[in-house]
Amino acid sequence: VFYNNTTSKDCYRCIKVNTLRGVELVQKFAVENVDYTTIGKLTARLTKSNGTSVEFSKKDFFETTLVKVGGAKWIARRLILSSLAPGDIVEFKWEEHWDGWAWFQFVFCQESLPVRKFQLFFDISGIAINFAWYHTPTADIKKIDQHQSVLTIKNLPAFEAEPDMPPELDTRGYILIAYGEVENNQSMGWLKKAAWLMYYAKDHATPNSQIRTLADSLRN
Repeated sequence: VFYNNTTSKDCYRCIKVNTLRGVELVQKFAVENVDYTTIGKLTARLTKSNGTSVEFSKKDFFETTLVKVGGAKWIARRLILSSLAPGDIVEFKWEEHWDGWAWFQFVFCQESLPVRKFQLFFDISGIAINFAWYHTPTADIKKIDQHQSVLTIKNLPAFEAEPDMPPELDTRGYILIAYGEVENNQSMGWLKKAAWLMYYAKDHATPNSQIRTLADSLRN
């Protein structure tokens, strides 16, 4: 939702754990954000296979810094679920807010666990919006009312990261969202995106020694 020059995103994840491998992957789940956005109302609920449940609040999550790039920090918040077992259901809820529009925001719809249903609800509130999906089946888009619509993608396989693999945006399912002027010429839209990414990367990213070594080995 874009309102009063602020973009807000309400997030909800419901995960059914079926196997011990699922337990391992859910334990690695993290709520991540870059530090120019704000995470709020972070909660979780664990429902055991016998029907009992435990509620968690933001204070139960521990926070770590994953990486620092160009003065910005990428932060992860994780929850220790020591009693998690096959048959359990885990739910996470949180909000994310930042100043300005959702200009070229990437929302991953493919996770390390298989995704039965991914839904993205959006409220344009009179502002034009562009969005597209990549490395996924065709999405189903339905209008809820004059301002709200929902995009649904079903039955996505698990995403598995591999050493030295291409960037995630080249291989992992995601949605590209941009509030702003509707670009009728799709080729021109991609040129604008490429130019924005080029200048952003130029100012905020430099290759480390590991990347330089790998690049040199590939050239040779």
